[in-house]
Amino acid sequence: TRVDTSDGSLDVDKITNKYDTTSITTDSMGYAETGMLPYGKYLIEQKNTTSGYAYVDSFISFIKDADVMYHYDLVDKAYKAKLRITKIDANTGTAIKNNAAGFEITYLETGNKLVNGSSTIFYTDANGVISIDTPLMAGKYEAREITAPDGYYRSKDVLSFEVNETTGNVNGTAVIDLTFKNSPITEIGR
Repeated sequence: TRVDTSDGSLDVDKITNKYDTTSITTDSMGYAETGMLPYGKYLIEQKNTTSGYAYVDSFISFIKDADVMYHYDLVDKAYKAKLRITKIDANTGTAIKNNAAGFEITYLETGNKLVNGSSTIFYTDANGVISIDTPLMAGKYEAREITAPDGYYRSKDVLSFEVNETTGNVNGTAVIDLTFKNSPITEIGR
């Protein structure tokens, strides 16, 4: 039996004899092989996976032919999430509407900034929100305000977030919400 996974180990348990267990670990190319197994019914379970990836569902395999290689392609699916950033007034707690603020989002694994068309800056919409609907892949990110809304100080906060098994899902419908507060510029002496 040969199994292709992104990274990790698998247990191949003969169901008819609970003490007949073979553990295999994938190599750097994601392959693992048990060698020849006796006839029987086997439960195949993934025991480890690469961080940011979901486990493959366990399944049953029947070994019923001699000298036959059974091949399974098991693909670990990456966790993904969408991102929503909301700008709020630090004094009132309400969204800063109709007043664009610009942000850069950096994927920390590579240092690359996310691209928005031909720019790396994402701007808030009329509701004070940035919605990135293309799911972000598993990993660590930072969001930083580049330009403040008119009449506000730029936020110096850098918000870190991570897409993983807690914040994302394999179909990319999860949403990570970040909130940036801006303090209004006040004029003294009026």
